[in-house]
Amino acid sequence: MNKYKLEPQRSAEIYTITDENDFLNNVHGRFPFVQRTQCNVSYFAYCPFCLNPIQLVSYTGSVRAHGKHIGNGKKVLHFKWDYDRYKYCPYASHKPYVLIEDNERLENLDDNILYMYSLLKENFDKVKYVIEITLGMSFSKSFWKESIDLFLNSRAYMSPYLTERNLPYIFLYFAMQHQSIYGQIISENSVFFCALKDYADLDLTKVYSRQNTEYYKISGSKRYIELRLRLYDYKQQAVNGEDISESMVAAIDERISGKTLFEGRIILSADFFDNLVKKKDTFRDEKILEMASENIPVIKLR
Repeated sequence: MNKYKLEPQRSAEIYTITDENDFLNNVHGRFPFVQRTQCNVSYFAYCPFCLNPIQLVSYTGSVRAHGKHIGNGKKVLHFKWDYDRYKYCPYASHKPYVLIEDNERLENLDDNILYMYSLLKENFDKVKYVIEITLGMSFSKSFWKESIDLFLNSRAYMSPYLTERNLPYIFLYFAMQHQSIYGQIISENSVFFCALKDYADLDLTKVYSRQNTEYYKISGSKRYIELRLRLYDYKQQAVNGEDISESMVAAIDERISGKTLFEGRIILSADFFDNLVKKKDTFRDEKILEMASENIPVIKLR
């Protein structure tokens, strides 16, 4: 991998592995990141995904410098190993990608899970924004309230695949699965738009324009329509051992007729949400934040 953290925390900054001097400047040459023996000097940090210890290698060789997991059997001073997180890590996988298992949950509530839970609650307007931009749709307040309930009831905040960078997409995958999109608003730029526009039993009624883009309400024209969002095949892949690439397949099903109106893979932005959170001067949707505060209760470590 070409990324690392200096703390085993979801809130910690992610650094890019460049050269030896850059790493030493970041850690100020201090223990436990620099560990010396009589024979050599070793460099250690944390995996940005699973937060387990990694060793930085090849600073003096012909191979490009990179980080690799140390392994459960090797003890390194000060560093702790968490196999439950490691086994889901795309950087550790021997397969081309990690496929998200819907029912997998971490067993124990910890500080990192609490951080992600608070990140969702305190930035729900930004989670909402990322999802709506990704799908090219706008959803009602009641839709979001129901989605929050589904996310909490499924304990998806305990998912081992959840990180500070993919929070909106994990929320989308677990909270909006099989939700009805009938009556919601769709942009003409949405990946779903052409498929819905061409379906004879649907009416797309223009409701407003914004920034040269037209938005339409999804409704039926001739009969009762039951449109559902279906999400599957969520993949996390460490491309060439560098950034994590994430994608999922999104489908729109008309349940009454049994037809699938759209089905395609959506590539998810690695930096979108992270950049939004870091921007402190962005507009905040106070009504959505109030709704999130009312519907996401406080949880604590026992």
